[in-house]
Order: sequence, then C-alpha cells, then structure tokens
Amino acid sequence: TLAAEGKFIVDLPVAKTVVAALQSLNGYRHEAIPEHINLLTKQERKVIVLMAQDNSNKEIAEALFTTEDTVKVHVHNIMHKLAAHSRLEATICAVEEGLQHSVDGSRAEPM
Repeated sequence: TLAAEGKFIVDLPVAKTVVAALQSLNGYRHEAIPEHINLLTKQERKVIVLMAQDNSNKEIAEALFTTEDTVKVHVHNIMHKLAAHSRLEATICAVEEGLQHSVDGSRAEPM
C-alpha cells in the first residue's frame, strides 16, 4: 500500500488550499499562465504526469528507462518553466491548466 511505502494521497482541493496557505505566508502568489504548459517538452510532460502520481525521481527514471540525473534535469526545467517553487506546486499548476495525459506523452486534453 502507499502508506507502507511512506506515501500518501492528498485530495487536489486540499492540496491547493495548503499550497495557497503556504504561499500567503511567504507573500508569494503563483500566477499560472497557460502558455507555460505549452513550453513543456513531450518528455517533461511524461515526467510531470509521473510526478503527479507521487513517484520519486528514481521511480520516474525506471518508468521512462532513463537515469535519475536526467529526471532531475527534467524536474528542474518543469519547475522553471512553470515558475513553481516545489514539485507539488508544479503538479498543481499543471492540473489547474488542464494537463491531463498518459505517460506516453500524448497531447494534453482538457479535464
């Protein structure tokens, strides 16, 4: 189970509330811009889908048959392109903007 693996699932509305609260404490407000999602490469889209499933960099690397260092570069690029300060914020930004696709990297479909 996820709990046995040290993972947990947070309802998206709850996650959004937590992120908003943390941002307000720091005086930061993320303004997601839809065009930023379009900057993600096919491989970055695969990575963010796996991030949203709470996979570690190692697990993402195994799923995509690449190295953990390559995944770290993709995560860094995703966070930079989305102006996100955390993996959670990047994932929420992508979900809010309708990034919903399979790990095969197919084009985003609105939710």
